[in-house]
Amino acid sequence: MPNIEVDHLTKKYRLGAMQGLKQTLLNTADRLTPRSLKHEPHN
Repeated sequence: MPNIEVDHLTKKYRLGAMQGLKQTLLNTADRLTPRSLKHEPHN
């Protein structure tokens, strides 16, 4: 007997629903960038 059984499972992603694709990609890249790289002091 299986522990978990799933039929017809889906996942939807809203890409650019409220903004353009370029802004969506920039926001995603910003979230994926390590914080240490974002806040380096400039000389």
